[in-house]
Amino acid sequence: MIKVIIETRPDESKSIYSKDVAEATPIFAKKEGRLAGMVVNEKGKGWILKIGGKYGCSSWFLCRDDCLSSGEKFGYEFYIV
Repeated sequence: MIKVIIETRPDESKSIYSKDVAEATPIFAKKEGRLAGMVVNEKGKGWILKIGGKYGCSSWFLCRDDCLSSGEKFGYEFYIV
């Protein structure tokens, strides 16, 4: 199960499981503490971690959790606001 961090303020956060995040909620990715991209569902292709608006971290996935898991392997952490 992938954990997603809810950031309310820079000094306050808590973790929840990705299954508890609504599919319409934007999930942002950080690497080494810096905003790197966003998890999006591209129509007809599936879920992908978009880096810089153009490139994907790895590939498209049918399941959002598979996309998050792949991003975790590349060192990304996931956040919602």
